Amino acid sequence: MPRWHFSTGSWAYRIDAPLLERWKISQEEMYQKLTDAYSRVAKKFDVPMIPAGAAIQNYRRRDDRQYHVDADFYLQSPPETGTPKQHNSLVAGWYRNKEKKLQLDPKHMNKRGAYLIGAVGYEALTGNDIRQNSFVPPRIPADELKVLQEVAHETVASFQQPAAPQTKLQNGR
Repeated sequence: MPRWHFSTGSWAYRIDAPLLERWKISQEEMYQKLTDAYSRVAKKFDVPMIPAGAAIQNYRRRDDRQYHVDADFYLQSPPETGTPKQHNSLVAGWYRNKEKKLQLDPKHMNKRGAYLIGAVGYEALTGNDIRQNSFVPPRIPADELKVLQEVAHETVASFQQPAAPQTKLQNGR
């Protein structure tokens, strides 16, 4: 049975993550630091990277997919129900816990973010084009699915591997 060896790049927290402010870095700086660290690991062990973090950042950089903090939602004294608007977020974000308290998860992917990471893994590991895959996940609109697939495909195809290319797609074949 073949053994798989690869490094999976991680993603930066969402722009409203309190740790970014505490660490005095931007989301872009966090992404660069993570990419540098994962690239060093990939080089050291001569393994390819699955560019999950790069795909998340590429999605976030699109003009039509920018996440903006909801300025109309007063977080210092939030209402007893509801959450801030979170359009274009790929992470879980704001939610109400079992006690109905407002909490922020700026790290873990929501369904769209998880699909994007899965799509990157699919292309990186198989060399198949995710845009040709017929699987349609529930609760992701068709127009958004198309964007997620395009971002995944473009990221895998253009990602500069720090070590050996993962697939024929990354090898330029």
